[in-house]
Amino acid sequence: MHALSQVEAGKTVAVPVYVKIPKGGKVQPVPTNLTFTSTSATDANKSASMTRPVCPGNGK
Repeated sequence: MHALSQVEAGKTVAVPVYVKIPKGGKVQPVPTNLTFTSTSATDANKSASMTRPVCPGNGK
């Protein structure tokens, strides 16, 4: 699912990200890295990416 957020030029906003890890199966969830990319709606040449670690949690 993609979410759009309007932000004034030069401003910064926090965008929450939720990751659902399926239950079941023989393989236990393991920590991984996710890369997030934001691209300007008015100039596709302007984008920024960041990679953050994600670990299985307790749902809180």
